Amino acid sequence: MKALMCAVALVAACTDLGDPTRVDDGPPFFDASAGAPDASLYLDMSLGADGSVAAPSVEPLYADPSRPPNLGSGALDGEFAGREGAEILAGCFDGSDADGDALVDCADPECHSALRSCCAGRADCCAAPGEATLVSAPLLAGCADPASCLSAAAFGAPAPYVVDDAVAAAGDGEYDSGLLFTEEVDLRADRAELAGTFAAPATCPAGGCFESIAFGFSRQDALDDRSHVEPLLALVYTPARAEVSLQVEGEVVARWPAEVGLWTLQAAPTGAVGVESPTVSHPVVASFEAGDAHPVLWGHNANPSASGSPGARLTGLALRRARCDMPRAWRPGHALPLGSARSVAVAVATGVHLALGRGTDIELFERVAGADEFTGPGESVPGHEPALVVLGEELLLFALRGDDLVRAPVSELIAPAPVMPAATWSTFAVAARAGEPALVLMARTQLGDHVPYSSGDRGTTWTARPAVDLPLPPHDEEGRMALLVHDGAYVLYVALRRGTRWHLAQLASDDLVLWRLVDERALGADEDLAPMGVRAPAAWSTPEGVGLIGLGWDGAELRPFERFRPATDAALLPGE
Repeated sequence: MKALMCAVALVAACTDLGDPTRVDDGPPFFDASAGAPDASLYLDMSLGADGSVAAPSVEPLYADPSRPPNLGSGALDGEFAGREGAEILAGCFDGSDADGDALVDCADPECHSALRSCCAGRADCCAAPGEATLVSAPLLAGCADPASCLSAAAFGAPAPYVVDDAVAAAGDGEYDSGLLFTEEVDLRADRAELAGTFAAPATCPAGGCFESIAFGFSRQDALDDRSHVEPLLALVYTPARAEVSLQVEGEVVARWPAEVGLWTLQAAPTGAVGVESPTVSHPVVASFEAGDAHPVLWGHNANPSASGSPGARLTGLALRRARCDMPRAWRPGHALPLGSARSVAVAVATGVHLALGRGTDIELFERVAGADEFTGPGESVPGHEPALVVLGEELLLFALRGDDLVRAPVSELIAPAPVMPAATWSTFAVAARAGEPALVLMARTQLGDHVPYSSGDRGTTWTARPAVDLPLPPHDEEGRMALLVHDGAYVLYVALRRGTRWHLAQLASDDLVLWRLVDERALGADEDLAPMGVRAPAAWSTPEGVGLIGLGWDGAELRPFERFRPATDAALLPGE
């Protein structure tokens, strides 16, 4: 029977690879198990006789009606037994542990297997995995040089070689020999597994043998004849000691008796590590810093020869990975040379449309598909706090002007029409959703209330919904917001100041009523783009991930920059 050996930072026991973890030196982001939220979060609700939160009276407006919460699942039992629909939804936001399993809200499998808003930040709620065979007997058939048959570059002298349809390494006592595969894995965003089959050497005298074969992940992009592999994560088979060891960041953190057969190395984007062995193993305590990495195979052999007695070798290696939705998986960004601004909005159709609020006027820019630069500005529109949204083939601009929210198709910007009084608002964000009503809006009033609205007529009239109390982390000032629909849930970015620094908090909701804090520091300061943090975000969703144009604060001006984080928009809930 295979045994799973988990390695999670600061956790002494074996834990689920889906548990969230910190990924920088900021405060740890919200974990529902850390404590119950304030009961005032659940507006329009009442407490049941058992103290649980009853279903909200307001009608839920699901982010994607084609992918609603899995509230009718027959697998839901325990604290949800006998409940239906919105009652289950409310029970996943009440901060209670009604079934006594010591798991609360999204940490409870009954919630994170049902709610799209629980997916972000978890390594067990990802896209369908894909698999690539890196080493196999059919790929090696007829090959003497493995690099000529595999998608990999050989390194070391002597070079690795093929024996008995397997790869053997030929490193000497000083340098490594092996294969660096061209496949690149983003371990910030991907849950990845390397499954390899170790084969024992034909002989290993009692006095020991100079043999080893290893596979794992490395951040190195190239290796040569005088290279040492610096593994991020690796499993190393050493016949002389009859052991397989786990290396994390180059350090041996665990050893197990050698078992010839299939070993699997698992890496979660939370920084957790797991190992599956052919038989039995032991839990270990370790973690790694996620980043870009390549699969690598390497080892040593005292008598490297395809015609000699076979040494330790690898008969197969496969990479299996699934893209997840991790709040901090941002790729390096770049500045946009468009001047300083006060507010920002973005929408994506065939290209990227950008609105920058300069104070009392809004300027529009466009980047056509395939281009690197924005062109513009086009027409200047009176107003501030812009929002852009695409409905079908129409691009709509919303903005605050005077005491009103105004609206205009971008193709007809001559006279934006007032659509709703907004004298009490300080800022707002708009998003499109599937189904009707097709538009939703989140406004923040000057008193700090957060009020959602919906519109079924392309934004010409709006219906107010009950105010919600967003579970924001402690902060000194709240800035601008960005609202979008991604992976079947609403995503809300909110700029917050704590002390002198700004950062973006990320929240999620299935129904626009109940919200959870996904990450209190989804994006923080950046030395080049946002030295003192991000004060205004604008974001959009694609099947490949989430794009963001933000205004970085340097203490004097707000200047636009762009970043992107790979993320699935088609996660499978656990059990799907």
